[in-house]
Amino acid sequence: MTINIYVKRLKSYADGLADLGFPMAESTLILTFFHGLTTPYCHMASIIKAKDPPPSLSDARSQLALEDSELKIASTKEETFYATTTLP
Repeated sequence: MTINIYVKRLKSYADGLADLGFPMAESTLILTFFHGLTTPYCHMASIIKAKDPPPSLSDARSQLALEDSELKIASTKEETFYATTTLP
């Protein structure tokens, strides 16, 4: 799942809670966002969380979407390398 899809799903859940009369504070939404990230994003999440003031959900999403793109590019390069390398 991409970061953008993850954020859309998270916002959908938050909107559903708000519709039921249980709005989620932005700070809670951001913490939930970070807690749900998978291992490849943990190092970047730590960097983003350390910012003062804390980022908005939109800013955190943008930074992690960029990281997501870079991880995909690195993975493609790695796959290409292994596909073109022949063993004797």
